Amino acid sequence: MSKVLKSLLFPTQSNASVETIAGYGALFASGSSFFYKNAAGTTYDLGASNGKIITRYYTGSTTTQIHSYFRPSTLKYVKVICVGAGGGGGSGRVANSGASRAGGSGGGGGAIVMTQFKKSEIPAVTTITVGAGGAGGAATGSTATVGRPGFDGGNTSFGSLVVAEGGKGGLGGTSTTIVGGVGGNPSNCTPAYGLYSLPGIIGGGTSNIAVGVNAPLDAFVQGNACGGGGGGGGIYTTNTAYTVGGSGSSAYQFNTLISNPGTPGSASSGANGSNGANNLTLSLLQLTGSVGLATYGLGGGGHGGGSGPANGGAGGQGGNYGAGGGGGAGAITGNLSGAGGSGSAGLCIIMQYF
Repeated sequence: MSKVLKSLLFPTQSNASVETIAGYGALFASGSSFFYKNAAGTTYDLGASNGKIITRYYTGSTTTQIHSYFRPSTLKYVKVICVGAGGGGGSGRVANSGASRAGGSGGGGGAIVMTQFKKSEIPAVTTITVGAGGAGGAATGSTATVGRPGFDGGNTSFGSLVVAEGGKGGLGGTSTTIVGGVGGNPSNCTPAYGLYSLPGIIGGGTSNIAVGVNAPLDAFVQGNACGGGGGGGGIYTTNTAYTVGGSGSSAYQFNTLISNPGTPGSASSGANGSNGANNLTLSLLQLTGSVGLATYGLGGGGHGGGSGPANGGAGGQGGNYGAGGGGGAGAITGNLSGAGGSGSAGLCIIMQYF
């Protein structure tokens, strides 16, 4: 049984798709309980005997959340998954007629780090820090000014043993092309490029001055990733063309789109970008689970706001967990630009094997 518990992967969420460990049967989940099926087909309830698995979820907010994890005396192993918080989107530029008014760029998604430890490798009490989502850049005033950048998402950590970097905030709109906020980087995580260390998806920028750019949807050939926010729409110098905000990306699993994260702000209406989707289901690393009515998973990036003849549309918020906010749209002098959307908070999951 101990060899089963050393499996590096998570149990699947359905007994219709079990995770088989060669020579040792399979682990699977049904409802809120985990089960082990041996090679002979006999099933054991792991919550009812030695060998049980108990999972704890620690969520974040708009402020950094601090928790204490007390190591159980009967613990054998733990798997720790940290998800960095998403960066906030930048706000758009306000400028006079004849000038370019670009939207802000989207915030980057947080990094994901998963690793495991024996009981002897973790302290009796460990501080868990769950990063806060980065705030979006504030709307700029009615006089000509560049947009304000979004704030970086906070790191999520399990003591000093595991650190997942948060995504960077998007840039404020200017008169030139801008890039999106960078996703959390595995090289800045602990352990760097560990068992599973995955970067967050970069946010969408602003291309050709006025067009909001979609966050990349093909950034990862392998692995799961937190969504980046879309870039905000802008206004061409002629004042005759208002542009749609860019789409935020969804979470990815082996280069497969899990879910459409929402709808961007429509062109020429100054519409706000929609929020990213919450808790996208990911089966490989099992970053999802349920306790009562609460569900935990990765989030899609918020969408960029659309520009219009009046105030610019605001960027959408990143979905839970770890996703970047969308960029706000640009505006003509006399109106307000769109504010950047906030990134979503991080997440820490502790899977305990007894």
